[in-house]
Amino acid sequence: MSVPRLELRSDLISRQISLGDRCVWVLKDPLSQAFHFFDEAEFGILRSLAGGCGFAELEQKYRGHVESRTLARFLSSASRAGLLVSNDVATPSRWWRASPQRPRRRWWSQPLAIRLPGFTPDRLFARLPKMTGLFLDRGKAAWWDRIRARHVLIAILLLLLLACSVVGLRLDELLADSASASQQLYTAVVSSGGISGDGSISSILLIFALAVVTTKVIHEIGHAWVCSALGGRCREVGVLLLLGIPCLYCDVSDTWLMPRRRDRILVSATGMIAEWIVASIAVLVWATTQPGVLHDLSALIVMVASISTVLINANPLLRYDGYYMLSDWAGVPNLSTEAGAAVRSFFSGLFQGEATTRANPWLVLYGIASTGYRMVVYAAILWAVYTLVESRVGVGAALPITAWLGFVLMNQFIRGERRVRDDDPDDRGHGRLVSGLIAAAMMLLLFVPLPRSLRVGALVRPEGEMPLYVSTPGTLVSAEATGNVLKLDDWRLRLQELMARGRVGELRAELAAAKIDRLEQPERALLHPILQDQLSSAEEQHATIANRLQEVEPRVQPGMTLFDPPIRRATKRQREEGRWSWTGVPLRREHVGATMESGTLVGRSGHPTARTVSLFVPQESVDALRPGQSVSLGYRGLPIGSITGRVEAISTDPVDSLPDEIVASGWASAQSRADGTHPRREVLYEVTVSIDEKNSNAMVLPARLVAAARVDLPPMSLFSRWRRWMADNF
Repeated sequence: MSVPRLELRSDLISRQISLGDRCVWVLKDPLSQAFHFFDEAEFGILRSLAGGCGFAELEQKYRGHVESRTLARFLSSASRAGLLVSNDVATPSRWWRASPQRPRRRWWSQPLAIRLPGFTPDRLFARLPKMTGLFLDRGKAAWWDRIRARHVLIAILLLLLLACSVVGLRLDELLADSASASQQLYTAVVSSGGISGDGSISSILLIFALAVVTTKVIHEIGHAWVCSALGGRCREVGVLLLLGIPCLYCDVSDTWLMPRRRDRILVSATGMIAEWIVASIAVLVWATTQPGVLHDLSALIVMVASISTVLINANPLLRYDGYYMLSDWAGVPNLSTEAGAAVRSFFSGLFQGEATTRANPWLVLYGIASTGYRMVVYAAILWAVYTLVESRVGVGAALPITAWLGFVLMNQFIRGERRVRDDDPDDRGHGRLVSGLIAAAMMLLLFVPLPRSLRVGALVRPEGEMPLYVSTPGTLVSAEATGNVLKLDDWRLRLQELMARGRVGELRAELAAAKIDRLEQPERALLHPILQDQLSSAEEQHATIANRLQEVEPRVQPGMTLFDPPIRRATKRQREEGRWSWTGVPLRREHVGATMESGTLVGRSGHPTARTVSLFVPQESVDALRPGQSVSLGYRGLPIGSITGRVEAISTDPVDSLPDEIVASGWASAQSRADGTHPRREVLYEVTVSIDEKNSNAMVLPARLVAAARVDLPPMSLFSRWRRWMADNF
């Protein structure tokens, strides 16, 4: 074999660390900031190259211990890693591959995690307390440091124990408050992009974002502080754009130079411990505050800093804290690489018919689980990006952006696999085949008809729904309907009606007296036409007033039920002026005697049990709807699809006024006002859906219920959707 003469770089930093029951050597490249791990035999081979050596000399030295093919592959891998240098020019052999020049990685090659330049925080952490009693051996710390460390540990444990006790006693209440606060946060984000009516960012959204950023900063600072306290070095602190969200990052990879395994695991676990401390403080704030912004915010922080950090940071299937803790605990520094090699070895043995393989079973399981989970995460990210861009811009921009992002993610995955397989030339063809299959699958996905659906807001209405308004101002006499009539009264009209009735009686008596007196006084007969005209006018005026009194009392159609309207709340101006007649639901006993203004919605009448559903569909999607298409809804926490129905009718005109329930739930923006402060953002059409009979018999849906609805549309490929969007917009 013709292999160039090699020499181990003299600027490499070497440390011997413990990994379980064995010791390995770590070589740090100060130029690329990469770490490489070798066992004692491999490091001995590299150390023999400190003064330069040719392959023939090494082959002669290790003959009988290492095969020439294995030795050439090892030196080739070390050369490509940049650990070996050579000024000789020689023809490479089949097992030797020269070190290629690695291109500089651009920011767009990792769009999900764009790392901005940071700074080295050595001076910052030099001023922080070291807490040596927490991190050093008992014999190496002074007695006052050990006492101080003991107090800190006891305080942290007591805080965590107290928070766990509070959560255990009030778990149901905490979950309810968290769900309510999450709904408020979701409404603030979805309803108008987090922008309130006056153009400012919603207060709960802004405070929650600041609290989450602060929590994550504490997480990263915890890593860096503990690493510095244990004698390590935080190489860089900066800002990371994770999925477009700015986050703090701390590079503590120098932890691998620490000789003790427990120190390295502690550095990896400190971030989660710091978030648990934040969650414990948030639990105490939540337990000692009344319902409000601070109360809801504390409930959200508890969930973010406890459950989410366990599901994400402690998850060993992703390269976060849990991955490095598992890697160090298992004694496998390059856990992902070793697991991938074990999976390939296992399946190669199966395909070649070998009865046994040398692959470690738990590494095979981890490699399969990690790869599968990573694919699921990639698919979820792509789907989220596609859905978000499509809802905001359209499929014309969503498809190219998602395709580019998918290509970048798959390229990263394939490049990582190819880098691992570079040591085996026979496996390069297999890598190209896998890459080709993935690319073909992605292209085929563009042209295969895929199921599609439309998710919109739905409002459940009683069948035959009719709103009941107060046409004439009146006073509420009774909170219950009597004979399908709402008892309202207006004392002014009542007084006018009594006066008109008295006037009619007076004129009738005067006319009767004139008829009797005409025999004795013939001249009074001339008054009969005049009195008759006055009586007719008085009776007409009385009838008009009586009709107005009847209009004060709205009537419910026979066989129908009166349903409550939305809750009425006093406006800010009314509260400041201290004048409002009533709030809440109008037909309540506490409101008897209150004045109902003209135009007040006192309720809606409709069928007691029969229901219809109204969907509010955007203009760009209404063309895809047809009568008879299936519709599914979710109810009472059940997954969507619990209630099914069919499209019955589609309105030909846009909706002029959206229901208050739809606007309040965030499914549509508010309508335009006279002053233009709430411009309408989209045109919606109302689609009527009839509920299937089996669902109607099983349960009676509450009137005016707002739910998520999904309409099943005909399948269409992504390319066809993109082409249709381009044709409609250009």
